[in-house]
This record gives sequence, C-alpha cells and structure tokens, in this order.
Amino acid sequence: MSWAGDMKKHADYFCKKFDEQDDWFFPDHLEENASYPTAKEDVQALFAEFGRFIEVDVALAGVREEISLLDKAADDIDQDFCEGVLNDMDLYLENWEGDAADGFRSYLRGQPSIEGALARKRDLVRASKYAMQAYEKAITSFRDDVLALVEAGQKGVEAGEVREAKIMITLASAAASIGVAAATAGAGAAFLATLAVGDALQTGAAGVNATFLEAGSVEEVVGKLPGKGEDILETGRRQMERVRMGFQAVGATMAGAGMPEVNPPRPRLVTDDSFNPDDFHQDGRKPSDRISHDDLVKESKESDSGPGRPGL
Repeated sequence: MSWAGDMKKHADYFCKKFDEQDDWFFPDHLEENASYPTAKEDVQALFAEFGRFIEVDVALAGVREEISLLDKAADDIDQDFCEGVLNDMDLYLENWEGDAADGFRSYLRGQPSIEGALARKRDLVRASKYAMQAYEKAITSFRDDVLALVEAGQKGVEAGEVREAKIMITLASAAASIGVAAATAGAGAAFLATLAVGDALQTGAAGVNATFLEAGSVEEVVGKLPGKGEDILETGRRQMERVRMGFQAVGATMAGAGMPEVNPPRPRLVTDDSFNPDDFHQDGRKPSDRISHDDLVKESKESDSGPGRPGL
C-alpha cells in the first residue's frame, strides 16, 4: 500500500474508534475547544495532508539512488586519483616548450585550471550529497514523527477505552537540526559550496521538538490528534524549506564568476597535419593509449576571436 493509502487507513481507524463510543467528548471550556465536535472530519483532513505532503517510500527510493550516484561521482574525482593523473600529465609534457606549452600547463594547474576545477567539483559533489542527505533526513523524520503519532494515538485509544484513564502522549520529533556536519566540514575555497550548504541547512527554526497530548477518553484522544499532527506538518515544512535553501546554495556557488572555476576555458591548440599527440612521451616509454586525438584544433583560415588563453 502507498503512503497515502496507509494514511487513509489510519484516519479510518481513529474515526471508527470515535464512532464506537457512547458519547462525544465535550470539553469544559466549549468555546475554546469548539472544533472537537468535528473531530472525525479534522482527523480525515490531517491524515490526507500527511499523505499529500510527500509520497514517503517513492521519495526515499529516489533520494537514496541520488546519494549513491553522488558517491560514485565522488569516487570518480577522488583527490589522490586526480593528482596522480595530473602528475602523469606533467611527465608527458616535460619536453614540450614554448608559449603553447606554457598555456597548456596553465590550463592544467593555473587559475582557473583543471586542477582547480576538479577541487571545486569535489566540493560541489560533497555539498550536493550533504543537501541530499538532509533531504533524506527530512523525509525520514517526517515519516517517523507521523508513525510515532499514530502509534501513540492507538495506545491512547486503547487506554481511553477504560473510562477515567489518564493518557499522556509524548511525540519526540526526529527532525533535529540538520547541516551541522556540512557546516563544520572544513574551511577555504575547497569547501566553499559545502559550507554554504551547511549554513543554509541550519538557517531558521528547526520546528517542534516535542508535543504532548493529555486525554482521559477515546473521544479526547481523537479530538486532540489533529492539533498535534499540525505540529508535525509545520516541522516538516520548515525542514523542507531548509533543504530547498541547501540545494539553492549549491547552485549559487556555480553562478556567474564561479562557472569558470568549475569549467575552465580550454586552450586552443592550433596544429597542422604533422602534429601527432603520440609523439609526446618519455624516452623509452610507449605513448599512453589514453591520449585523445579528438581534441586537436586545425588552423583556421580566419583568426579565431573566441575566448581562450593568451599564447595559444
């Protein structure tokens, strides 16, 4: 059954238990608690809102797949691996001289450069993962709080069927502050996006940490459930807003001036037909089979006025 279907089932349970009682609960202060006679309608509306808020199982499957993909992306641009590749490039190019050689070395390790872009991409992947993990936690916190409310409500109904019983329901919100790990991950340019996400995920109120329901009958339990459920919804809304701000922070670090840091302009290597990348290798070593022949730029008939690095 879907999450929304489960919520409908829970609402029906509480409404059924309400109908089974001999009389409705009317509080001493009727004017202050005038909504209690509409308890069943309020319970149905609450659990319908729980069902609409997010399709928990589907959302969790999607977010966990995204986290797995981000883990794979992080492995693909692992710092030690990338540094090893760049060191190999230094060896391949050690006998290449001239302005074009200097420009290409700047492309590899200057500013902006491939080396810097890899560091920024590691930061962005790490920041995206923190934001996605916060999204996962917001979903699971919402789910756990709703199910805790259902369980506590059911226990309250069972206890309330014994007249004059006094019931105390405590709901400890699982939606604790998120983003602490991202905000304390490190410092400096290599953690620019990560720190921005950490700040975003800790902005604003976290929501309700605990709520209490004191009741002496089934009618009172059911009548008070909607108000306690609204605490959960409000906490969920606040957590989702934090998550939205976290993803927005990731995008903001790439906007404008940040884009060249992520995607530095490629050098324009103008070559003639005699140029062969395989000629660039150390003496006594065969050229790497990973050298691409697809990135060469043949000399154009007209001057290229597009963006590029001086001297190339």
